[in-house]
Amino acid sequence: MSTTDDTVIAVRGLKKSYGVSANRFEVLDGLDLTIPQGDITCILGRSGCGKSTLLKCICGLEDVDGGEIDGDTDDLGYVFQEDRLLNWKTVEDNIRIALESNDIPSEEHDDRIQHYLELVGLAENATDYPLQLSGGMRQRVSIARALAVEPSILLMDEPFSALDEITARELREKFLEIITELDQSVLFVTHNATEAAFLASRIVVFEHEPPAAIERTIDNDLPYPRDIDSKEVQELKREIITHI
Repeated sequence: MSTTDDTVIAVRGLKKSYGVSANRFEVLDGLDLTIPQGDITCILGRSGCGKSTLLKCICGLEDVDGGEIDGDTDDLGYVFQEDRLLNWKTVEDNIRIALESNDIPSEEHDDRIQHYLELVGLAENATDYPLQLSGGMRQRVSIARALAVEPSILLMDEPFSALDEITARELREKFLEIITELDQSVLFVTHNATEAAFLASRIVVFEHEPPAAIERTIDNDLPYPRDIDSKEVQELKREIITHI
């Protein structure tokens, strides 16, 4: 299978299990999923249904047992639930490490660091250390770090779930502004129906129990920019909840 110009990642018949012999636990069993170019695709489902395992398989953190993952899987950005910053490195050096590990030419580093810190509103914090920052600021640094490598797709694993609701709301709004400006392809894992209704151009709802299967795909045609408190977003949230 090969991807087309309007597809950034294509998953076909993906299989993943843990354990041995009769005690093997199937998390993914023949999963098919296509991520369109420029889409914000949200994978939504209850805890333990296989959402994070899918992301880890796509980025190579987990080996797969069968099936195919097609696309440029070496050209990914990843934002975890935890910011995973190195506390003994400055903000700019945390981003520089990502650029070095992705073989970005050194002459581009300073411009990219400056540009993506400006996008997330932290240009003045480049020489700060992570422990000097709030949780929301640290997560903005992790988003800048992932975007700075200019990936074909950005993978995000519940990146706002560890934040208080006010900070998470602010960061969702800032993130959506940045992503729509960049026309960045995103695969976003969440269990928050409001978050999915607000962010996604497409919502893929997983079945309650593994192995992961798609219960419903919902196209979200609400125009950007969006108001998270709007009647339309809240109506879509209520529809999503009926499927999870």
